[in-house]
Amino acid sequence: MTSTKNNLRYVCHKNMFDAKTNDYMLRTKAYTEIENLQVSKRQDIVQQLLNTMVNEIETLLTTLYDHELITTLQYHQMNCRPATIHLDYMSFNPTTDEYEEVMFEPSIISTLSPLMPICRYLHRLLAPLYYNQVARLTTVTKGADLIQRLEFYQQQGYLQSSTYFISICIRDPYESISHSELLKNLKHFLDDYIMDDKIQGMNLMAIIKLTEFLLQHQYFLYNNCIYQQVQGGGTGLYFLELLIDIYLFYWQQTILAYQNQNEIFVRCFSNLFLTSNEAKEKLELIFDKIKKKDSYIQYDIQMKTEHIHFLDAQIHHWHKQTLQTEVYHDWKVEPYIMPTMYDASAFSSWNLIQTALIRAVLCCAQVEDFQHEQQYIEYSYIFNRFSFNYIRESLDNFFTHFQVSDLTLYYDQATYDVLRRSVRQYDEENKEKIMKSREETQKQCIWYSYSNLTGSDLYRAKQNPRELLPAYLYDNFDSQGITIEIVHLAKYPSNTN
Repeated sequence: MTSTKNNLRYVCHKNMFDAKTNDYMLRTKAYTEIENLQVSKRQDIVQQLLNTMVNEIETLLTTLYDHELITTLQYHQMNCRPATIHLDYMSFNPTTDEYEEVMFEPSIISTLSPLMPICRYLHRLLAPLYYNQVARLTTVTKGADLIQRLEFYQQQGYLQSSTYFISICIRDPYESISHSELLKNLKHFLDDYIMDDKIQGMNLMAIIKLTEFLLQHQYFLYNNCIYQQVQGGGTGLYFLELLIDIYLFYWQQTILAYQNQNEIFVRCFSNLFLTSNEAKEKLELIFDKIKKKDSYIQYDIQMKTEHIHFLDAQIHHWHKQTLQTEVYHDWKVEPYIMPTMYDASAFSSWNLIQTALIRAVLCCAQVEDFQHEQQYIEYSYIFNRFSFNYIRESLDNFFTHFQVSDLTLYYDQATYDVLRRSVRQYDEENKEKIMKSREETQKQCIWYSYSNLTGSDLYRAKQNPRELLPAYLYDNFDSQGITIEIVHLAKYPSNTN
């Protein structure tokens, strides 16, 4: 089976897999079995459930529209479904926790869910407000985003020999928070950050009603049984990830209240990193209070003064307040697998070698550390039987693009510093593009086209989406102000519709 860590496969005995996945479902108490299809033998139960959901969605949207809580355009965008709808299905994928113990995490496919149009629209509506404004300063998407803050922290003299680097990994973020708590924090968020009673023409009460509907109708298939998720939000309906993000935003305020304003605090969904110059005993007391205050959030915590990693960034704190940063590698599986990237979508026009080089530059302050990382990247590709010509061409294109071809001949810190400034600027420009895209899609009417394309073919299709349209529709979309977005069509089991 494929791991949640890209490019890695895991083999285990079926008994072990069954034991761990069953334990997960029992421990989290997030799922309720609705019907065992092997026992009931009812062939039409899935279709009946889908029909019921479609009818209830239609009724809800009509009611909201009749009460002028949503606009005509919003009604049609949230009521637009693909020709074929499917019930979500869940699978478990292996990963490792902070202590490198193998565990299994659920993954739910919802691409063709009848809930997806509502999910997409609510995400487009609220994501710009949350990610671009409210949580912009504390949100990161990859370990490299932390490095520049650490370097500034050191330059300002805040890094001491006794400084603690603290990483927190929240357990089971998709399954641990009750629906009532998620809704309560969403209401707080809307009240705190939306001054009017509407956003883009949608009444705030409609947002609450639609979110409540999403939470209460999370049905999926697993092991030939229909389940309902009664706590948390599934991974497939990505608006629910934003909902969990909002909950964690309010939860983290307790940590920030104890923290000195000069310290670092960042979060990438369920992974947090912060610095502190408090005594360890005081820190332990603070985190004990935080755990007791919110029983929904359980986490693993590491407090180190010398070496720690956060996502894919490795941090070393040597004597005399010397900071060294580089790319983190799990040496039990690397370099036998291809580089595993966080947030690789930000650099989707590059191949994986070039994306890994960008990460290396963002993480490594010293040219020697970059040189070692470049060698690691080359070795991992050689091990995976890529040609020397392909590897060399990718490297040359990278250095040529950033106008530092001299680094292919000799490694010089001054030239590397030039490269680093250019790559950082490139990274910041990508972040700005993502923010701008969020702002634009909030206002757009988007028509979703489903495609079986993958990889570079899917990327090219997304650049020219009209080419996938039927001829009679080709010229009409621009004139109607409709934007087309290509969605990869996941494979569904035959019993999901």
